[in-house]
Amino acid sequence: MSSWTTPAQLREKDSGALLRARLGEEPDFPLALKLKKPGSADLAARFEAVRQWIRQLQDGEGPYRLAWKEINHRQLGRSQIPDGASIDNLDTALGWLGKRREAERFASLSRFPELHPWRLRHPLRALEQAGHWHKVLLVLAWFQTHPRSGLYLRQLDIGGVDTKFIEQRRGLLGELLDRVLPGADLDTEARGVRAFDRRYGLRAHLPHAHSLLMDRATLLEHHGLWGEEPADKRCTADLQRLTVAERPLYQELRDDLLAHPDGRPASRVRLEQEHIRFGWLKRRLAAL
Repeated sequence: MSSWTTPAQLREKDSGALLRARLGEEPDFPLALKLKKPGSADLAARFEAVRQWIRQLQDGEGPYRLAWKEINHRQLGRSQIPDGASIDNLDTALGWLGKRREAERFASLSRFPELHPWRLRHPLRALEQAGHWHKVLLVLAWFQTHPRSGLYLRQLDIGGVDTKFIEQRRGLLGELLDRVLPGADLDTEARGVRAFDRRYGLRAHLPHAHSLLMDRATLLEHHGLWGEEPADKRCTADLQRLTVAERPLYQELRDDLLAHPDGRPASRVRLEQEHIRFGWLKRRLAAL
């Protein structure tokens, strides 16, 4: 009986399709629900289990309607069994699935008509950010009114939105900005999350800034405090703004070519800045 669709399994209808319907798109109603039914062999060998299954579906009926089919089984004679299930309208479906509030939020997510196709394709992603969508809209509006600002990300003055919010959602914001900004306001040669600043007209680097404590001597001096970078967090990109001295060290770290001072191989080496001794920092600052 476990292989036949239960009332609980009927409720697992794709929420994304229902959210798209909230925007006046697919699906059409009545909405057919997938129903896995007993086969003819089950009717003969497991008829009592079939009767229990039918009773469960009938007890759950209300939000959905059952369609029946008459069968004429050579052993059981003429009988009726459920042949399908459907929901009459969107409001009933959303109420039954407990998605009515989410659908209302989804329908009011964007004041940008350009985002309508994106919402239809990614309804559940949109819902994931529903609690923060007002901030997302503020960011989009800011970039619309300040194209190619030439500011650093930390300089953006968007009421109620801090730069960390933008940094953590650059992938999502990039998808949306590509839709709401005209092509003339984009640097189409810059692609990917790491090129966010350049692509959307922000200043990407501080030309007069110099790095500190990113050298081999600092790393080896603190080898006893090395940690291990999580595999899914480590940077493997080709960093373009490293100095001539920094680049070989970065490549050794990235490619796991570094070794401990005693010769043992080291992998995914990570040195947290707070582990660097204060005395070492003071001496390096004094040498500037």
